[in-house]
Amino acid sequence: MPRPRRPDTLLLLLALATAGCAGLVGNSAPPPPMRPGVVEFDLRQIDPQGNRPDAGFQPLTYEFCVPNDPNATGGVESIDRTVRCHSGVPGRVGCRPDQALCVGNTGQTSWAAVLAELSNEPFVTRIIDSGLPTPPQP
Repeated sequence: MPRPRRPDTLLLLLALATAGCAGLVGNSAPPPPMRPGVVEFDLRQIDPQGNRPDAGFQPLTYEFCVPNDPNATGGVESIDRTVRCHSGVPGRVGCRPDQALCVGNTGQTSWAAVLAELSNEPFVTRIIDSGLPTPPQP
């Protein structure tokens, strides 16, 4: 004969089930607004997966400058997993000698939120389409 369950056990199971589902509802906060004028390409040309239909469904590669400092380069690399920063390279965006060129792409989940977060970094003043093909993702 099955043993009857105690009411406190049922409450505990209900609480655990509710807590486990809490992360599934409303988990995706809207991305922060982009700082106006920083992103200098049309985001409407990129589909929800981060690809450009007009470019064979490849991600858009973008570039921007940051201070040539490990805090700045490490900070943007932690925001955007696709970004790699390079010292002494001006790029198309025209980084100064005291800046590092950072290159990333839209081939990632939440690419619009990533761009918004990058645009809100005080030292990022321009993010442009690099015009380069996107390297294959690992």
